[in-house]
Amino acid sequence: MASDRTDSDTTPDSGAAETVIATDPVFLDGQSGRAQPAKDSGSAPASFRGRRERESTQRQARRRRKTLIAVQDGEEEQPNWKKRIVLWVASFAATGYAVSFLIHLLLGILASLYIISEIDNGSFSTLFSMSAEEGDEDFEDIVDASVDMPSLQDPVVEVPNQFMAEPVDVEMVMFASEAQDGGDSGDGGDSVGFEFGRSGKAITKGNFTVWTVPEDPGPREKYVIVIEVKIPENKKLRRYPRSDLVGFVSGTDGYRKRFPTRSEVRVSKYLKIKDGVTRLVVPIPAAERLVRDTIRVESTRILKEKQVIEIEF
Repeated sequence: MASDRTDSDTTPDSGAAETVIATDPVFLDGQSGRAQPAKDSGSAPASFRGRRERESTQRQARRRRKTLIAVQDGEEEQPNWKKRIVLWVASFAATGYAVSFLIHLLLGILASLYIISEIDNGSFSTLFSMSAEEGDEDFEDIVDASVDMPSLQDPVVEVPNQFMAEPVDVEMVMFASEAQDGGDSGDGGDSVGFEFGRSGKAITKGNFTVWTVPEDPGPREKYVIVIEVKIPENKKLRRYPRSDLVGFVSGTDGYRKRFPTRSEVRVSKYLKIKDGVTRLVVPIPAAERLVRDTIRVESTRILKEKQVIEIEF
């Protein structure tokens, strides 16, 4: 009976085949010939152990990847500050700001170039200096305006008043107008100074030479003072800005005249240059007696030179 049970257990049925599926490494039993699972990993072959370890590692890696992908899909990435700056720069508002900035920058450059060109011509600095000096001169003397009313019986006495305006000399005004306008040769500058020859009594200091026409004006005789400026060779000028020459003429009789005037600068901004020199003409009204004139002349930018010259008649 025992042998029959053993035979029936070990002998496969003729109509079916026995199949063994194992997830763990197996080995064949030497006695029974059946596939048996390995009970001890230490006793399993090395190839089976390596295969099991690789499969375990791959399963763990797949689980980690699935978890990471699920977390990334569930959370939306927030841009950092660098990306926000890049997005703002690429936006329409940033483009508008950039265009507005460029337009204002261009307008500022054009305005700066215009102001610099006017400063080179000397219009601003000359007018400002003249305004400051004239303002100080207007309040130089303080006069007591109180007047004692004379009685009707007192004789009328005519007293000359030094503060009364001088009568307008029509001839002198016409001469000054010709000096300003007559010698203007377009962009070449005012050339009226070259119509007067140099006097034998010309006085030279530095780059300035001064003389009068006529050479020895007498009492009650009008004259002009010619100021000649020598232009250094290193100054490549085609014409000389009138506003660069500033100064005044003061006489021993109390007469004082500033040059150039605003009207002269406005009418003729430049002086002609000929043979390396330019000339400025200053008309002077007649004096009651022989006087000594002091000419203070300065080149504010081109020569940067100041001289004081005296002429005595």
